[in-house]
Amino acid sequence: MKFTAIVTALIALVAPAAAFVPTGGARTRGLTTIKMGYVPDGLTPAQYKALKAKEEAQAKANKKKAMVRPYKRTVVVFLLALECASRSLLTGCAGAADRVG
Repeated sequence: MKFTAIVTALIALVAPAAAFVPTGGARTRGLTTIKMGYVPDGLTPAQYKALKAKEEAQAKANKKKAMVRPYKRTVVVFLLALECASRSLLTGCAGAADRVG
């Protein structure tokens, strides 16, 4: 008698949980990918894409321009000045920058 009461109570507790399990049809129906993107107000997606491409090209050009080092001697001059500073003040390094070739 106690066993049947426990089984009945267990079934009564588990049965409502079955309402939250999705059925097979609901899971396969309507699987779509949501495609979202940002487009500013006043621009069409094509205009925004063209604007982004233009900005990317400009950023690449700026990066190439920044990578060019017109002052190749500055590191050498800096190292010579550092070397001169490590020597005593009495010996001096006058014209160290002029000695760089």
